[in-house]
Amino acid sequence: MRASWVNTSPWGPWGWPQDLFTWTILLLGICSICGGAWALFARATKNGETTLRRQSTFSLEKHYRWLRILLSFLSALLSLDYLQRYLGNTPTIIDASSYWLEAKILAQGGATFSRQAAGALVQGRFMISPPSNPGAVGVIFPPGYPFLLAFFFLIGKPLLCGPFLGALTTWLTGSLAMSWTRSAATALLACLWSTICFALRYHTADTISHGLSIPLSIVLLLATTNICRRLAQECSFNRAERQKLGVLGLALGLSLGWLIATRPLTGIALGGACFLQIFWTSKNLKRTQKKQLLLSLLFPLGAGTLPGLFLLGW
Repeated sequence: MRASWVNTSPWGPWGWPQDLFTWTILLLGICSICGGAWALFARATKNGETTLRRQSTFSLEKHYRWLRILLSFLSALLSLDYLQRYLGNTPTIIDASSYWLEAKILAQGGATFSRQAAGALVQGRFMISPPSNPGAVGVIFPPGYPFLLAFFFLIGKPLLCGPFLGALTTWLTGSLAMSWTRSAATALLACLWSTICFALRYHTADTISHGLSIPLSIVLLLATTNICRRLAQECSFNRAERQKLGVLGLALGLSLGWLIATRPLTGIALGGACFLQIFWTSKNLKRTQKKQLLLSLLFPLGAGTLPGLFLLGW
């Protein structure tokens, strides 16, 4: 019998939220609409037009870091609540259970397990036998995400991996928005949208690789943005600048390598786009500057990418 609060429509049933999770998402969604409208209104008016607007902007800038921490923590709590309320504290789809099994095997120090220990149902779940060892079976998925999940197995809290990635995604989303717009209001609005996104809440609740590929992609974009910004400024490439480029190149390489080890096609496509952007930004540099760029950027970039590639080939 259908509950009295549910209404039907051509698009399916709808009605008032019935639990804390959906009420929280609804209220945060209303806040995001109001915040977006306020940001558009503030942008459309001239700077310094009213004392109230100056005070509110100053307050937002002042508390930006703490608000971002709060939204990141709330994202983790909502992912954890989604896991408990809707998924029953367990992996649900076949992909999630396969990642879970692969991570558990990695945490035990192996990559395969005996075929005799696997039932017929388990053997049909994205399993493959190595040609050199037909008596063993392993999961076919890339090892990037199971490698992280295995760490949470080792500390005895595998279900906390998703909420951790949910909080990290919200935090990095704010960093990327601040890097692109230089606006605390826009960055907080991006964090808020990250928090209320149902797709992110699910993909950082179930044990699937999407939850890791998102923050890795954001780090990749952040590193590329900062590299291109320095190249566009035509910096002098002194020792300090070369060190900063080296750190950015290392961050770019580590995130790219791990992303390729997690979702290879995503890593190749996004990495190729980032390299094209760096190449396009550096095309106006002098020949000596390009040589310095290669020396200071490519070595840490290659060194950072290798661990992920070795993990993928393992």
